[in-house]
Amino acid sequence: MDFRLRYQPIWDMHGRTILGYEATVIGLHGEPAAILFKCHASAIASFDRLLIAMALREGSQLLQKGQKLFINIHPRTLSSGLALPEVDRSADIVFEITEKTNFSGEVKQELRELQQLGFGLAIDDYGKQFSNLDRLISDWFSPRYLKLDRSFTAALLQVERAQWVIRHTQELCNKLGIHLIAEGVEMARQQDLLQQLGVRYMQGYHLGYPEAAENWLGQRVGGSR
Repeated sequence: MDFRLRYQPIWDMHGRTILGYEATVIGLHGEPAAILFKCHASAIASFDRLLIAMALREGSQLLQKGQKLFINIHPRTLSSGLALPEVDRSADIVFEITEKTNFSGEVKQELRELQQLGFGLAIDDYGKQFSNLDRLISDWFSPRYLKLDRSFTAALLQVERAQWVIRHTQELCNKLGIHLIAEGVEMARQQDLLQQLGVRYMQGYHLGYPEAAENWLGQRVGGSR
C-alpha cells in the first residue's frame, strides 16, 4: 500500500479528556491526503471505501467509553453509495462531510440511512467556502458536530472580528444542540482565547499530532495517557 492511516485526538477541554480521534491518511513519504486522492482520481470512491473500512477496523480499537471515531467521506463516495462493512457500535462513529458536498438525491438518501443506522454526522471545514446555513434548519439532516475551519483559529490573534464570528457560531451551535469543534489549534494562546469564547472542543497540533493506532495503544498501556 502507498499510504497509512493516522489518528489525531479531538479534545474536550472540560476536564481535559479526549472526545475522540479523527482518522487521516498520509503517503508513505508524508504525502498529504489531497495528493493521494489525486493519484487515485480514476477510482476515488473505491479508494475512499478502502480507507473507511481500514479506519473502522483500526480506529475502533482506540475508543474508550464515550469516545468517538471521526471519519471523512469523499462526496463522490456518498453519491455512488458507501457500502459500509458491518459495524458493532454505530453510535461511536461520526462521518465528516465537507460543506461543499452537493446534496443530490443520492447523497440525501445515503445520509438519511447513516442517521437511521445511528451514525453521527459532522460538517467539516465549516466557513471555508460555503456556509450553507440552510442545512442547519433542514428537517432531515441533523449533524451532531460542526468543525470550524482552521482559518478562523489562525485569524484569532490578528483579527478581532474572528473572535466575534467564533463566539456567535458557538452560541448558534449551543441553541441548535450541535457540538462545535475548533480545528487548527497550534499554540497555547489560541487555545486560551477559544476557551474564553466558550469553545469546548478543539483539535490541532498544539493538542496532539496524528499518530498510528499502535502508538496510541502503546501510550495507553504505558500509562502516559
